[in-house]
Amino acid sequence: WLDEVVATGAPLILSVNFPATPRWEDDDEAVMIELETLRHWQLAPSNPRRMLEAGRSFALTSQGVTERADFRERVRLAIELGLPEHVALASFTTEPARMLGVAQQLGRIAPGLIANLTVRDGDLFGRDSEIAEVWVDGRRYDVDFEVARAKAAAKTWLVDLGEGRRF
Repeated sequence: WLDEVVATGAPLILSVNFPATPRWEDDDEAVMIELETLRHWQLAPSNPRRMLEAGRSFALTSQGVTERADFRERVRLAIELGLPEHVALASFTTEPARMLGVAQQLGRIAPGLIANLTVRDGDLFGRDSEIAEVWVDGRRYDVDFEVARAKAAAKTWLVDLGEGRRF
């Protein structure tokens, strides 16, 4: 469906909730896994690269990913399948800001923009890197991440983008 999706011209938000590897028991005599299921499992992680090759920009979302920690792992999988790291980073920074019409306020590190940053102690997409610092609106916060996660999960969030745009 690549050509059809590209032809719409609609903003694209791709989920990294890629399908799990199909499983079956070794002692099953006859295992029937539909070809469509196998193709979806094989191709879904390469969708970001395929959209880029087709000339489409996109944002990535963790929608549907049950474990927050899996987001980076799934983005890493897309990178392993050919998505450049700088495009992966843009897909959850500059591209969403552009799509939402707030690129003059968010999505980049520049004077006058809102500075919300997560600083890691190594490669952004490295398996061994850890969060070193968190900055919100230009202020550094020392965070006990376990406590912060529990508090964030217990809240209801509303984002106001101005001009009546809320979600």
